[in-house]
Amino acid sequence: MSNSEEVVRNSISYIDTLKEEREQLTTWADGLTHVFSLIDKEIHRVSGQNPAQETSSATSLSATLAIPVEKYPNYNFVGRILGPRGTTAKQLEQTTGCKIVVHGRKDAEQQQPLSIEISVAANLPGAAQKLEIGVNVIKQLLVPPADGQDDLKRQQLLALANMNANFRPKNSTENGNGDY
Repeated sequence: MSNSEEVVRNSISYIDTLKEEREQLTTWADGLTHVFSLIDKEIHRVSGQNPAQETSSATSLSATLAIPVEKYPNYNFVGRILGPRGTTAKQLEQTTGCKIVVHGRKDAEQQQPLSIEISVAANLPGAAQKLEIGVNVIKQLLVPPADGQDDLKRQQLLALANMNANFRPKNSTENGNGDY
């Protein structure tokens, strides 16, 4: 038996051991996603496959929605979608499972229209459904509510006041002594 055959045999044995351990760990699946990822990477490394090549070839599903600035020229859609310091966009990404990116002009001289790209990795289970949910949520945000009826804006302003540490509840005293 040559040295290379022995290395191959040991590699196959090692991969089989890793697969068995991964299978045993599936009974404790909660919170072990990082462990599974490490085991999968090790299997790919030993077998000569490069997991980075596999993930780089993954495609994504995406949809682009135009922001109706011509129809509502005085409404701040970008602020509504991003929220204070990007918190609303982050919440939308967490709830929908989609990545949300605003594209378009940064100043009046650029002629690119404002748009929102919603994307999700195509290899995820239910990717098309997640994309559809993401598109529907963003479409709802692209319709300005009536004056005084914007609960999202109210929540965003409250969050911004909390971030800036200048929030005062309605029941605060007006005597100026700092007792709130």
